[in-house]
Amino acid sequence: MWHWAHRVAAPDCPVSREAAWHLEWKALGFDGTQEVRVGNRCADVLAPGGYAVEFQASALDPADLRAREDDWAGQGGMVWVFRADRHYAEERIELEPSLA
Repeated sequence: MWHWAHRVAAPDCPVSREAAWHLEWKALGFDGTQEVRVGNRCADVLAPGGYAVEFQASALDPADLRAREDDWAGQGGMVWVFRADRHYAEERIELEPSLA
């Protein structure tokens, strides 16, 4: 059966290492808002006003996390969407009601 695949010789393909979870979230953004480069960073989705939305499923080094937040702070801000369903299922995190 024919199917698409990433070329081994093209490691810079922007979606070559992104899992379905990540791609499905990005697909919720309007066309043209995904993978928008601003300064040194590329937003998973760039919302109106320059606000970056970052989807993160894997572990991230705290220094890298801070660097991303600092870069986006100068561009309009950002929000993280972390994948936590596995940790929740393993009871490594718990949900609490918000203060709202």
